[in-house]
Amino acid sequence: MRKIEEQIKEEDYSFRWSSRRKDERATFWIFLNVDPPCRLFGFRVDGNIEIRFGDLMKFPPFSDETNRHMLAERLNKIPDIDLRKKLTLTGSPSISIAALKEKESLLTFTEIIEWCKQEIKKAQEL
Repeated sequence: MRKIEEQIKEEDYSFRWSSRRKDERATFWIFLNVDPPCRLFGFRVDGNIEIRFGDLMKFPPFSDETNRHMLAERLNKIPDIDLRKKLTLTGSPSISIAALKEKESLLTFTEIIEWCKQEIKKAQEL
């Protein structure tokens, strides 16, 4: 989680803990700084990462299911991630943080975060 926080530009993102949860699903959220803020991913204390399709679908271009599918396919290219089994493009499926233990997997994940940011910002400029 710290490595991801170090690799992405802080001015584009906000990081905060969930305020209500005090159990194993307490989450450290990554928000994209747009208006309103977009919750992209969450790192839970139980060792899982939530992919926030339900939040992303409120932001063009991810309001189009095709683009959420593209995001899922990008994530599925990371070894040990297979969202096809539990994929709902409107929900919040989770993956194990262990899938990012390899340097290349972590780099790919941060590139996906940056891709999401670029796509949302492009859509807001239109």
